[in-house]
Amino acid sequence: MRYSNYTIDIPSGATIREQIENRGMKQKEFALRMGLSENHISRLINGQVELTQDVALRLESVLGIPVSFWNNMEVIYLEKLKCIEDKDDMDIKK
Repeated sequence: MRYSNYTIDIPSGATIREQIENRGMKQKEFALRMGLSENHISRLINGQVELTQDVALRLESVLGIPVSFWNNMEVIYLEKLKCIEDKDDMDIKK
């Protein structure tokens, strides 16, 4: 999660973490079901890697939440992140 004087952006990973916790899954089990490494899942949850179309498809398969939800969430996150970076840059130039 990243904060600015203007907005807060929450990576898709926060929602993924919430979903796997609500299902009583451990990260290791989730990684196995997703067919991804635990390291990649950790980085995804912590917002260190972008949520790709492939991952969105896997999330739909494992969690039952539509690809469109994940894609929209990622687009919104990246837009807010860019907005925060732009505003931070403007503040630095002042």
